[in-house]
Amino acid sequence: MEITGSHRTQLWRGIVSRLQPIVFPLIATVSWGTNAVAGRILVGGGYIDGVSLTFVRFALATPLILLAASALGEKVRGEPRDVAIAAILGLLGVSGFNVFFYTALGYMEAALVSLITSLITPMTYIAGVILGMDKLDTRGVAGVLLAVGGTYLVLNPGSSSINLIGALLAFGAALSWTVYTLAVKGVASRMGPTAALFWSSLLGTLVVAPLSLEGLEHARITYLSIALIVYVAIVPGAVGYAAWNLGVKLSGPVLPSIFIPLVPLTATILAWILLGEVLTPIQVLGGLLIVIGIILVVTRRV
Repeated sequence: MEITGSHRTQLWRGIVSRLQPIVFPLIATVSWGTNAVAGRILVGGGYIDGVSLTFVRFALATPLILLAASALGEKVRGEPRDVAIAAILGLLGVSGFNVFFYTALGYMEAALVSLITSLITPMTYIAGVILGMDKLDTRGVAGVLLAVGGTYLVLNPGSSSINLIGALLAFGAALSWTVYTLAVKGVASRMGPTAALFWSSLLGTLVVAPLSLEGLEHARITYLSIALIVYVAIVPGAVGYAAWNLGVKLSGPVLPSIFIPLVPLTATILAWILLGEVLTPIQVLGGLLIVIGIILVVTRRV
């Protein structure tokens, strides 16, 4: 049977439609993997503290998000209730998560911080099941367990020491992001994911601003720090967050959350490529487990 041009178009649209719920969280988590490396350099290297980095990052990202939302024709001036909800979510997904995450990097090694924040995956799955957003099944449980177990092997934190304050901060980051992901789908569907992100980013930035004043006075301004801050504002900030919100809008909170282990996996691969760090067989095995876990969850939903 001959395939006409219209059939090809329909086929292509069908493929794109099925891939969208996968592609957007993939873009988000891979970009955040690069953010983990940049954040460790900036905060761990003493260039800037976590609170100040959060403020500067989103102060730069927020105008870009507004331009993107306007270009996409989303409802930036939405219903007052939706604007309020989106703005409040900024306390969790922007100021809350990033302040907790970046500050935790000042207390513990990046491997431990990333491992604790990877709890987002099981926490979101469990909460999604309890709230009726997802179902409890063997493939889902197996996928989540494999992904988290693979994350442990990739990060290999056995030689790192746990700092109580750092651990609590990292868990606070995981909890903030879990609640944000569970709550953002509704408002993103009504306003548009980028418009909702704009209000979240705006309020989150304003809340962090007064807390960052002292830190900004002691920031070390170099070409490297400026380049890294601009990068984390544009790519993991504006692009990564927008892609995440769109992924949650398309498929709900659970499917995107299974991609979270790609953050430490991406960071590990980058450290191997760019910094010459050794990639061990255990880490390779962990990476394979993460991929298998993602595949199990994705193939049950898409």
